[in-house]
Amino acid sequence: MVLTNFKYLVAEAPERCYGRNVMSQEMRKAIVDAHNKLRHNLAIGSVQRDAYHYDKRMPNASNMRAMKYDCESEQKALLAIQQDDCEILKPRIAFEDLVRNYGYINTTLPLYRAVKFLKKALVDMANADTEGVGCAVNFCSSSANNYYAVYCYYSAPHVEAGKGLYREGAPCSACPEGYQCYDDSKLCREKRF
Repeated sequence: MVLTNFKYLVAEAPERCYGRNVMSQEMRKAIVDAHNKLRHNLAIGSVQRDAYHYDKRMPNASNMRAMKYDCESEQKALLAIQQDDCEILKPRIAFEDLVRNYGYINTTLPLYRAVKFLKKALVDMANADTEGVGCAVNFCSSSANNYYAVYCYYSAPHVEAGKGLYREGAPCSACPEGYQCYDDSKLCREKRF
């Protein structure tokens, strides 16, 4: 999946966040662009439901909001990535495989740990009410390889048990009060006065 050409929304990201800055403004904008592209695809119903039914798609989202960068979430992501010591974020965990196969991951980590971690991130990313995302990057080194791990944290509200991720319907047909449809992206965005 190529995300680099998605420019429906002008990604807004602060030049600096308080605390330790590990992300540049360009990196922050790329994170927001990538998330909004994924949310756009969900809003218009172009996300495949599962790996076994190529013709079945997730329903359109009528209230999907555009993401914006959140410095507080970046600081939480930074703390989490430092505490995790790169274990859960090893590159052998294939996020796209999880999305395609809903649970099969070719990894030597305990499956329940990897799936639980990744499913929560996927659910928070797809939650229409979640607007803020902040990420941190950590250089990880092992005897086998060196890599950069990216950890993203999503601002509240988080998904509640029994509550849907979004309302089904035509994109932007149920934007919350104070929001308007950004037509090109089919995402709801705060009105600017």
